[in-house]
Order: sequence, then C-alpha cells, then structure tokens
Amino acid sequence: MKYKLFFRIAAVFILLAVAASAASAAKVTIDDVDIDSSGEQASATLYLDEAPDGLAGYILNLTVDQDIAKMVKVDYPGWASMKDTKGLESGTDVQLSVVDLGKNIQAGAKNIELATITFQGAGVGSTIIHISHDTFDDDLGDIIGRTLYDGALVVGDAEPPVMPTVSATTTSNKVVAEQTPDSTTRAAPLATCASLLAVVAGILLFAVRPFKRDNAEK
Repeated sequence: MKYKLFFRIAAVFILLAVAASAASAAKVTIDDVDIDSSGEQASATLYLDEAPDGLAGYILNLTVDQDIAKMVKVDYPGWASMKDTKGLESGTDVQLSVVDLGKNIQAGAKNIELATITFQGAGVGSTIIHISHDTFDDDLGDIIGRTLYDGALVVGDAEPPVMPTVSATTTSNKVVAEQTPDSTTRAAPLATCASLLAVVAGILLFAVRPFKRDNAEK
C-alpha cells in the first residue's frame, strides 16, 4: 500500500510541475489596429510580457491579408542593438530580427516593447495580424517558453476578424501552438486559469479517491 501511495503522490507532483510550466510561459502580444479607410495608416506595438532570465534577442514573422492592409514601417526600441527587417517590399509577410548586445533587457524585466509596426489600409475589411516562426533567447542561452497572441486589424466599418483560441505547449526548444477559430476576442487569461484549476482538481481526485478506498479495505 505504501508503494501505491508513493507512486500516486509522485504522479501528482509531476503533473503539477507540467501544468505550472505551461502556465508560466511568457506572452507575446500585438495591439489591435483600427484604420479609418483605405490608404490611411495606424500603428501597433509588439510586447513580451516578461523575461525571467533576460532577453538576448528574437526573430519572428508577422503576416496580414494583402487585400486588407500592408506593413509599411517598423520602428525598434532603444535597447535593440542589432535589428533587421525583411519583407517590407511586399508588406504582407515581414520578418523582424533583434539582438540585445548591451544586455539592456535584464532578468525579471516585464512589459518589454519589441517593435512598433505601421500598417496602411489597402481595402475595407478585417484581417488577423498573425505572429509566427518565432524564436526568443534569454541571456543564459536558453529558449524562452512563450505563447503567441495574434492581433486584429480592421479597415473601415468592417466587422473584426474571428480570432483564434491559442493553446501552447512549452518544449525544450519551442512552443507548439494550436489555433482554432473561436470568437472575436483573444484567448482570455481567466479561461487559462479555469482550465488549470480543473486539471489540478482532477489530479487531486486521482490521488485521494484510491487512497480512501485502500484505507477502507484495511
């Protein structure tokens, strides 16, 4: 009986550790954008919400629907020592690359501005500002676990796009994101917390019920 209890407790701690790891992933977000009409411009800022071990640099891609808008300019914050932008010629699939040589973004930094992108309307409608093909490195040389949250861009009086619900699994070298259409809003942090509580409750039931049954059998 003691061995059974030991393995149940070990399983609880392992599952809790996995859940905590997924919950602690940093968030990469971009502002939503409203453009009054075709030909006009508006900007959105990319953020990393936290860098527990600093930020050495990042690479990511942004894409939009070419019939709705295009990216015409990228401005980087002062901490970015080396920066490179590719794809502004087309403006619909742009790669951003930044290195922090001066170690300005140190361990524990929060709400880190990554870049500000200027969009120009191409036609009335809406599109998702999709973040993909990303890599974030910390000052220890490790990959930063993160979850990507797309933005919404609207030109004119169009309805907002249907936004994906994002679920991410942090691995040793990347986050695998699964996106499925859900609603016109981004994935809510409260929903994530509720899911985590459900997982914890299930784990506790898994451990406690068999333990009670074993005691009853004695």
